[in-house]
Amino acid sequence: NILQKTDISPRNILALTYTEAGSFAMRERLRSFIGTDALRVNIETFHGFCKWLIDEEYPEKFVRSPGMKMLEELDARRLVARILLEWGYTYLKPRHDAELYMGDVIRIVWQLKREGITPEFFRAKIDEAVADLPNNEELHYKIDSKWWKKWERKPLYTDAEERLRRQRELSYVYAAYQKALIDESRYDYDDMILLVRDQLRDDAHFRALIREEYQFVMVDEFQDTNGLQASIVDLIMDDQEQPNILVVGDDEQSIYRFQGAVMENIINFSNRYRDKWLTVIPLTENYRSTQTILDASREVIRNNTESLEKALDLDKKLTKNITSEEKKITLICPPDPQV
Repeated sequence: NILQKTDISPRNILALTYTEAGSFAMRERLRSFIGTDALRVNIETFHGFCKWLIDEEYPEKFVRSPGMKMLEELDARRLVARILLEWGYTYLKPRHDAELYMGDVIRIVWQLKREGITPEFFRAKIDEAVADLPNNEELHYKIDSKWWKKWERKPLYTDAEERLRRQRELSYVYAAYQKALIDESRYDYDDMILLVRDQLRDDAHFRALIREEYQFVMVDEFQDTNGLQASIVDLIMDDQEQPNILVVGDDEQSIYRFQGAVMENIINFSNRYRDKWLTVIPLTENYRSTQTILDASREVIRNNTESLEKALDLDKKLTKNITSEEKKITLICPPDPQV
């Protein structure tokens, strides 16, 4: 439709998705519609797109050390283990076991990076929380040491303070991890998106080049994006009177929260572009399930506290578009998982 109604080249269209399998499926589907022009459309994962900008299209915008290499997960574990051993941490090395929290440390550091949260910002928020502990009424209780004395309020935030101190140490590990990456000329998986996000934010010329080159943007599986990925889209589209952008997502299929996915990105997108010719199109035809299954699953999902239906006042009730026999749902309670 874009190619037929505008003079835009296929290379001026950018389609982003979450997985390599998704990008391959999108390109094959598009090729069935428009033929070989599909090979010229930029269909990438977020990481693939950022890697292309850094390594191929604008390497001069990303000055890095010669021979800089990708940090694999095993190397990341070794690096964090070394940091925990070398530094005198108290709360992250209980019983002097440097590896007790190592898996959690790596997971949280990567999650912070995916949300674009720096070690300094993280530490500042922790310090604010520590300073506010005495003001938190929920962390106090009343005692009466002597029956003739009045009730006194005593603090009950020792555990909360210890958790915050552990998180403060985590912020130091995070900073040391980032510094070690620079010192050793390494970068991890999320640094590719961080580099592009920072360059788009800080370099007006680079931002203008990207906006000129990618004039139509589509994002698939938007419910699986994290805050850092969504910020890339926002920076490309910001300050445009009528952005040419389409996002496709379903909050009821948001299954990657453990990897940093933020379903709220869809709601934030709606709020951001509400005054810029935003059109919301609910897709309510289902080609896979019987109506019995659709209705039953809807009754379960509607108990979610967060949903697009509630946030955007939508009707997402699905109706089947298949011919099939309706059968009752059978509830089975086996005696053990092997049955």
